[in-house]
Amino acid sequence: MNINKNKYIFSFVIFFFIISRLVAFSQITSPGIPSDKDTSIIFSPSIDLYQNISFENEKTNYVGINIAFSDHGLGLGASYQYSLSRAFSINAQLLISGAHNSDEFEIWDYNYMDYRVPNKINRIYFAPLMLGIKYRLFSSTLTNKLRPFIEAGSGISWILATPYDIEFFKAFSKAKNYFKPVGYGGVGVDIMSGSTFITFGMKYLYIPFGGDGLASVRNKPITNFGGIFLELTAKMPL
Repeated sequence: MNINKNKYIFSFVIFFFIISRLVAFSQITSPGIPSDKDTSIIFSPSIDLYQNISFENEKTNYVGINIAFSDHGLGLGASYQYSLSRAFSINAQLLISGAHNSDEFEIWDYNYMDYRVPNKINRIYFAPLMLGIKYRLFSSTLTNKLRPFIEAGSGISWILATPYDIEFFKAFSKAKNYFKPVGYGGVGVDIMSGSTFITFGMKYLYIPFGGDGLASVRNKPITNFGGIFLELTAKMPL
């Protein structure tokens, strides 16, 4: 073990000695060249390794398609991002999702000869349209490929309820429509992949229905159609 260790130390000393001699040799002036002339070779990269890409030259506006997961289930949406500066941008988003109580499960119903949710009276859907401000964190220190952010905004949500005891498509003729305010806040990170971004985010939406709420299941009205939403978004530059 000591022999191997001494061998590595000796090899390092020889390597260091050779490098030091090469550096010293490169500083020696050649015959016929004045000694005050620096003959050291300076290598310059062909491109600026620390180039500062201006905000105007960046792709700053994006359209996106996103998937959201929440207690209500799976939602789909689209978004548009317009950048005001390197750190601030305006974000518009439309999300479409179903809404139900967390304890709704289908069981076999012999009256309908089909799987049904007991005591369910409405199929409910909601579609919040939101506009907000997005702030990119550490924009001057982190690489452009990694962009953590925080965001907040508001908007309006369309809520649609159709009777559960009527066939799915026919029930839309008996649909009831509501429009309610939306507020949200969120955090996330944009990760660049080529010219596109993949965004992982988490939002909390507050969509109060007001009054006694809207029932999906009898005697269990929903008073807030929001909650925590986990989002996965693919954004492409315009």
